[in-house]
Formats: sequence, C-alpha cells, structure tokens
Amino acid sequence: MQRHTSTSTHNGSDRRDAPTSLGWAMRLYEVTDQIFWATKLSLVWMLFTLAGGVILGVGPATVAAYVLARRHAMDETFHLWPAFAAAYRREFGRGSVLVLPLGAAAGLLITNYFYFTAIGPAAAVARLATLAALVFLTVVAAYLLPMVVHYDLPLRAYLPKASLFALTRPA
Repeated sequence: MQRHTSTSTHNGSDRRDAPTSLGWAMRLYEVTDQIFWATKLSLVWMLFTLAGGVILGVGPATVAAYVLARRHAMDETFHLWPAFAAAYRREFGRGSVLVLPLGAAAGLLITNYFYFTAIGPAAAVARLATLAALVFLTVVAAYLLPMVVHYDLPLRAYLPKASLFALTRPA
C-alpha cells in the first residue's frame, strides 16, 4: 500500500515538473532567439556601415540599429532588412552630423596620443591627459546615439546633454 502511494506521488510530481522543464526550454529558446536576432542586427549594421564608406555610414547605421533595437524591445514585429534600410535613410543626415565631429575629435586625440607616446617619458602627463580625454569622448559617444532614439531634442542639444550624462553617470 505504501508503494502504491509513492507511485501516485511520483506521478503527481511528474506533472508538476513538466511545466518547469517546458519553462526551461522556452527560456533557452528565447535566449537563443535573442542572440540570433542580435547577430543579424550586428551583421546588417556592419553592411550598412561599409555601404556608407565607414565614415559616413557608422552614424546612421548605429542610430538605425538603436531604432530597431528599441522597436524589438517593445515586441514590435518587422522585417529586419527593409526596416533597417528605412531607418538608415531617415537617420542618415542626423546620424552623420552627430558622429562626424566625434570621429574627427577621436582621430585628433588618437594622433596626439601616439605623438606623445613617441616623445617618451617627457610627455607622460600630456599622454595621460589625452588618454583621459579619449576615454571621456568614448563615454559621451556611448550616450549620444541612444539619446537620439530615446529623446526628442534639437540636434544641437544632443552633444551637451550626452556630455552631461557622461559626467554624471560615467559607468
């Protein structure tokens, strides 16, 4: 009799375990689906960046990627290629205007860094200051392009706002 009770309890626990294993499989599917989607988005971003000649393509491609990532996070369904192309065309001017000055400043800071490195220990302070400015510029750039998607500001207001965010929330 006791054996029959344990068998019946065992059958009842199988029923309770079934949703858990199904839940685990669904979570695994969702994780792999997100990884696959992010990989596709990264590949499309690379292709459109190259199509824009890198210098003119990186800004609009990055803004388009943020636009689509936001739409995807809101569970909106869309076809990746046409949506990315439309966002790229729509954001080409604004993305270029925001990224080109940052790219020029980064190029100048990298050139200065290598120049101060070539001088040697005499320019250690200048080299470290240049490195700090380059790190700060990287943090500003990390805030700048997502802000274009999340905030509706005049074009000239994005850089000061991103700089303020970088100063107050560097991590």
